[in-house]
Amino acid sequence: PSPMPALGGASAENLRFLDYLIYEPVRTVLLFREGVNILVPAPERYAVHKLIVSSRRLTDTLGRVKADKDLAQASLLFQALVETRHDSELTDAWAEAWDRGDAWKEAICNGLLRLPHNGVEALGKALGSEMPDLEKLRAETRLR
Repeated sequence: PSPMPALGGASAENLRFLDYLIYEPVRTVLLFREGVNILVPAPERYAVHKLIVSSRRLTDTLGRVKADKDLAQASLLFQALVETRHDSELTDAWAEAWDRGDAWKEAICNGLLRLPHNGVEALGKALGSEMPDLEKLRAETRLR
């Protein structure tokens, strides 16, 4: 944990890839009493972020459970974004993450290899020819 002096000395865990996640948040309403206006990460960024962080989880039991949850959330969001015709936003979020360098590409590919089939299909629809070749990724992974 990192000390957070602005929060009265409380400490917080560093979140990886946070700058990507919180860029251009979306305003929405929290359903509580008369409603509370809040900002949340854009769903397309949240989905890609979940894919990335799933690959960074520890390999112990708790880490695997969290990674599976990350992948399920990413898959459902990819499907929802495609079904609601937000493919272009997803494509833009994907391209930005992909262009951030080799470490990002590796994390994305590692998550993609474990993504549930429905999520892979939805992402493939959105990305078209930009979708990484899963068979090639699996072969490369086996060679390592």
